[in-house]
Amino acid sequence: MVKREDLYGIAYYKKAVYYGSTKPDLRFRIAWNKKDDTLEAAVWKEPYCYDVTPEEEIERKVFSANDEGLCQITDWINEKAN
Repeated sequence: MVKREDLYGIAYYKKAVYYGSTKPDLRFRIAWNKKDDTLEAAVWKEPYCYDVTPEEEIERKVFSANDEGLCQITDWINEKAN
């Protein structure tokens, strides 16, 4: 389970992409879209990293690039992990 406090503040995502995982087997990625000023979250099942996971196995969703968006990302990742 991912908690909001496990994620960084918005400033981090404007400089770097964040990768994480939840138990038992879900991985996730959070990246800032500079053009739209949004955050894109992606989830996929292990065992592969993002770069080699087949595109059809990755689910993505776009969120606002603010604290509310990060809270929504947390909820979405946890929903996908169940």
